[in-house]
Amino acid sequence: EQYRWDSLNNKIAHTDSKLSKTKAEKSSKGNKLTKWLFSKKENETGSSKSAQNSEQRKQDSLFKAGPRPTLPDSSYTYAKAYHKVRAFRKDLQWVCDSLNYTSKDSLAELFYDPVIWSEANQIVSKKVELYVKHKQVERMEFTEDVMISSVDDSIKKLYNQVKGKSATGWFKNNELYRYDIFGNSQSIYFMREKNKLSGVNISESTDMKIYVKNRAIQRINYLTKPESRMVPQKMMADEELELKGFVWKADVRPKSKT
Repeated sequence: EQYRWDSLNNKIAHTDSKLSKTKAEKSSKGNKLTKWLFSKKENETGSSKSAQNSEQRKQDSLFKAGPRPTLPDSSYTYAKAYHKVRAFRKDLQWVCDSLNYTSKDSLAELFYDPVIWSEANQIVSKKVELYVKHKQVERMEFTEDVMISSVDDSIKKLYNQVKGKSATGWFKNNELYRYDIFGNSQSIYFMREKNKLSGVNISESTDMKIYVKNRAIQRINYLTKPESRMVPQKMMADEELELKGFVWKADVRPKSKT
């Protein structure tokens, strides 16, 4: 059976939706990155290669805050960036220690404490794999110990949080619309009625599916053995309002391309 959180009635309800087969959705056959990160090189030689690389450096603004990546001679583009890599797009930013990229698989791998921001959401994982298709982000794979969080009340420092062993973030038109959370999923979500805090929903489930609309969480489906309780905030200690491992890292978020 599958369940979802009914925010109108503050309870868990049955749902007929089924968790999509991840392997089918994750097919990235034929992905081409072209101009989103680096242009694909095709048998360039002599001055033409030098001219194209120079032009590419002018066009690319994603890694201006990090070291210049290395581009081995190949029919595909391979890039590596080391130490304090920062990336900025209007709709997506990230920081990490190092990065590998290959146009063959349209794949960028972020290593060592990567943090990604998509609009109001902060995503932390031990490793992140970013896939691009038709010049747009298709999905992100968070392969170990993922934590997704967003601000509920910045003054009182209240944060909505979701945690799991791994997760996939799905994008449409470069906008995040769904998270699939896998393994020992946990969530803390602040419930509001007419902008007034009505309680704190604390939930656990084997897997979760989170839907995002207008850059905010619209609903959460709890899949397999869900447990949930609603608790008044005043009855909870401050440490109970944060999942283990939660850290808000807004101070290191890139604010511009420089």
